[in-house]
Amino acid sequence: MKNFEEYLKKGIVKTRKKNVARVKSILEEADKRLKFYNAISVSEESANYIIENMYEVIRELIEAKMILEGYKSYSHEATVSYLKKLGFSSSEVEFMDELRSIRNQTRYYGHLVNVEYAKKVSEFVNKTYPRLKTLIKVN
Repeated sequence: MKNFEEYLKKGIVKTRKKNVARVKSILEEADKRLKFYNAISVSEESANYIIENMYEVIRELIEAKMILEGYKSYSHEATVSYLKKLGFSSSEVEFMDELRSIRNQTRYYGHLVNVEYAKKVSEFVNKTYPRLKTLIKVN
């Protein structure tokens, strides 16, 4: 995965004016989505929905932080790379990038994930979510 600065240099990420109202909206939606998907038991039927939406929860929080810093990403890959800039470990960034890829496979190509992977994703998101939220300061 490329460094965030490479995406910025290539214009895949652009600088924009901060939008605190948008950030607040994103945070509210992410909270609701996480609460909803944590209430669903993981099964073969729910596994794909859980990983797709858990991915969205983290992506949305990263996007919110980027907006506060004056960035707009036009690529999920670029958004995921921002985790490294926020101090997340290489293994965490790699897992999130793998999740991005698998989410695309499930969403666009009919790939099915198993219960074990959905549980792993849920654990990752529930561990990562509070860390990301502490980085997002809105007045």
